Amino acid sequence: MQDAHEFLRSLTVVLAVAAITTVVFQRLRQPVVLGYIIAGSIVGPHVPIPLVADPGVVQTLSELGVILLMFSLGLEFSLRKLMAVGPTAGLTALLQSSLMVWLGFTIGRLFGWTPLESLFAGAVIAISSTTVIAKAFEEQGITGKLRELVVGVLIVEDLIAVLLMAVLTAVASGSGLAASPLVATIARLAAFLVGLVGIGLLLVPRAMRAISRLNHRETTLVARIGICFTIALLAQSFGYSGLGALAAVRLDPGTAVIGRTLAQVNLRGRTGATVLAITRTDGGVLVPTAKERLRAGDVLAVAGTHEAIAAARAALLSGPPPTVTDSRGRNEKS
Repeated sequence: MQDAHEFLRSLTVVLAVAAITTVVFQRLRQPVVLGYIIAGSIVGPHVPIPLVADPGVVQTLSELGVILLMFSLGLEFSLRKLMAVGPTAGLTALLQSSLMVWLGFTIGRLFGWTPLESLFAGAVIAISSTTVIAKAFEEQGITGKLRELVVGVLIVEDLIAVLLMAVLTAVASGSGLAASPLVATIARLAAFLVGLVGIGLLLVPRAMRAISRLNHRETTLVARIGICFTIALLAQSFGYSGLGALAAVRLDPGTAVIGRTLAQVNLRGRTGATVLAITRTDGGVLVPTAKERLRAGDVLAVAGTHEAIAAARAALLSGPPPTVTDSRGRNEKS
């Protein structure tokens, strides 16, 4: 019952704050999506306002919202339209992403950041937010070829983001950038998309026509939502839904992994999650290498699927890593 009560409380806080901020921004004639972003900051743990909602509940609600928003965007954007703008959108997305990665890397180096930190900075600014732009276009009533082209660019950028995550994960984990994992990622993504589109075109239209013939709006709505979340679950099972999942893990004094390097902890090998950044107690933020030693008070930005993040949190906080035997027969902690 406590979990149900916490979910209801968090849902109330999120919806109430979102309602207030959106009304305010409508009065100010500003984009409502900006009000949603402000609402997220208010209910989050990083603003000193006593309205903090449960992070787990908020993350679940946000993912449900993104799934539904992207599904509604897909309903009005046919495959025929995507093919029509494909070449232009693909070239535009590639040029834009490449330019922004280069620009972010150059600015990072001018600030004195390391090459790895500069590379991450470029990757962060290279990809546009599909959800924010789609919502802004909806509010402004932008339609026609411009909307189709922009949405096409955003779709290609989402695919580029998957490849960037694969590259940056390999670089940040210290395993290096090898061609075979990258090729495998591209092949897996292509196979998933081709299979999803092929099976979807074969089965979904026939199923929806059969359901529509029942002439029952509620049944049709439930079926559409069911298809939406089925596809989302399928994407998660292939590891794509969780690519953007991120969590912060604080290492309190006395935590077993303090003093060990990331290579010794071997978090990616044990859990599948990756440490993308570390915030030190002095406020410094660094992109860690495999030789980086963990300190008390560090806040680790951990990326991966939800299962990987949960396993990483447990591995970092619950106890020391398992003991293994090295080549000389000595026991040491990995």
